[in-house]
Amino acid sequence: MGGHAEYTAAKGQITREAAVQYPELEGLSFGRVVQVRRIPSDTGDVVATDTIPTALVTWRANATRAQRAQAQARLGAWLKVRLGLDTVRVMGN
Repeated sequence: MGGHAEYTAAKGQITREAAVQYPELEGLSFGRVVQVRRIPSDTGDVVATDTIPTALVTWRANATRAQRAQAQARLGAWLKVRLGLDTVRVMGN
């Protein structure tokens, strides 16, 4: 899903689908995050920016650490397919 309009339109549907597929999910936010990093080089540091699709998740308190890790990996793989992206960063509690 390359276009911004398509990406924005899909958010509501994806949130509803994720709630059904991941019962241990309490909250989900996602968008595109601009990452700025400094890359050392022989001629001085170079500043590089990258826009990374990122999902911020909150798991239910009763989910074990193992359940959260497994669900987070599955969610990341699902979001890549669902959004048609090569990379999706998933960050959770």
